[in-house]
Amino acid sequence: MSAFTGRVLYRCDVPSTRELVDALFRLAPYAGVGSAKAKGLGVTRLHPPQRKRARPGE
Repeated sequence: MSAFTGRVLYRCDVPSTRELVDALFRLAPYAGVGSAKAKGLGVTRLHPPQRKRARPGE
């Protein structure tokens, strides 16, 4: 069985659009995205973006 792993980063600058897209992304882990889900493939996990810390003195 072929498979791959990867990451996708989406950015949205419009707050009203961001709220709509956020609701859809939060549904993805429960919506059965992908194939062979019973075998652990096609799994969607959401991770909040890592905020960059300001360096001291900036």
